Amino acid sequence: MNLLLRHILWGVLMITLSLSSLYAQPKIVGSNYKYGVIDIKTGTQICDTIYNSITIEGNRIKLKDRNGWGIMNFKGEIIIPTKYLYIEPEKNGLTKVSMASDGKVVWGAYDSIGNVVVPIIYEYDAL
Repeated sequence: MNLLLRHILWGVLMITLSLSSLYAQPKIVGSNYKYGVIDIKTGTQICDTIYNSITIEGNRIKLKDRNGWGIMNFKGEIIIPTKYLYIEPEKNGLTKVSMASDGKVVWGAYDSIGNVVVPIIYEYDAL
């Protein structure tokens, strides 16, 4: 392979690696069945490896601990506390959540910054 072609291929590889790191999602890490999240662009820890389950949904991290499900942003700030039975994916800026109350499951909703916008008191059909 001639020298010019090698330089071109090296340049394309470096540009590809640079662009992929710009759009890289945080990475879920774990040990001993506990999970956390790191920012792969900076190598910094977003949250400790203390959660039972973690998924990354868009620009949010869905977490489960012994208390229930919650949501964290990529800065490590809790948006929705980990206390819900179920959290639906965000839709139109709202996240529906459920919890047990007086022997039944009730639902409500949070906005994208963590404010309760629909009190968690309604049966699902009412939402």
